[in-house]
Amino acid sequence: MDLNVFMNHSAPAVDALPIWATLDSFFKAFDRREIGTIRIYSHSQPFFLDNREIIKRLGDVLGDFEFRRTRGLADGYVRSVADSSAAFLFQVEHDWSFVREGISHNLRQIEAGMRAQHAVHLRFNAHPNVVLPNYGLVFIEGSDPPMCRTDGFSNNPHILDREAAARLYVPFIDTRAMLSYGIEDILTDRYHEGWVYGGLGHPPTIAHRDGALAYKEVHGMARNRLRALRYANDVLTRWGMVRYGRLH
Repeated sequence: MDLNVFMNHSAPAVDALPIWATLDSFFKAFDRREIGTIRIYSHSQPFFLDNREIIKRLGDVLGDFEFRRTRGLADGYVRSVADSSAAFLFQVEHDWSFVREGISHNLRQIEAGMRAQHAVHLRFNAHPNVVLPNYGLVFIEGSDPPMCRTDGFSNNPHILDREAAARLYVPFIDTRAMLSYGIEDILTDRYHEGWVYGGLGHPPTIAHRDGALAYKEVHGMARNRLRALRYANDVLTRWGMVRYGRLH
C-alpha cells in the first residue's frame, strides 16, 4: 500500500503547515513498514512558500519520499492513481489527524477486508458511525474488520483499490474544480456508495483541522499581496514557466 498526502501552502511559514501533525498522527496509528512509497502532492497556493524548504523538512521526517507540484487537489488526486502501481492507496489531505484509539486493525488486515467485500473506497469518520439525516449507514454482516456501507463518497482520509479507482473514479473527476468538490460531489452523484471503517456506533477515527484558517485570517494589503502572487503564478503557468510534476 502506498501513502499519498495532498497539501497546499496553507500557512505563512513552513513550520506552521498542518501536514507535520498529520504525518505524526498517521505513523502513530499505522506501521511505517506496511507502507510502500510515500508521495506528497503539493499545491503552492495561497502562501507560495519555498518548495525546497518543504522538501528538506519532509526528508527529515520521512526519509525516502516523492514530492510533486500540482495544480490543485483534484489534479493531484488523479495523478496519484496514475503514479502508483500498488494495489491499494491511502489518500490523506494535509489537515486531518488520526485517532489511534479508534483504529484497532493494521493496514494488511484492512486491505484483506476490503478485498473480501470488494470495497473500492474505505473511509475513516470524524464522527461516530451513526445514521444521520441525509447519511445512510448499513453494517456489513461478516465484515472483518467491521465496516459499513454508506451512500456517498467522501474525501476524508480513505483507502482506495487503485485499479478499481482508475477505472471507476478517475475518468469522472473534474481536475479544474477547487478544493474537494471535483472529487466528492461528482463521485457521490454518480455512484451513491461508499464504505466506512468500523461497525455501527464505532467512535471517530479522525479529526479535522481547518487547513484554510491561516488564509482566512489574512486581510487588507496582505490579502492583496497573496492575490497578486496568485495572478503572477497563473500568468507564468500559461507561459509554461512554472514547473509542475515531480520535484523530488
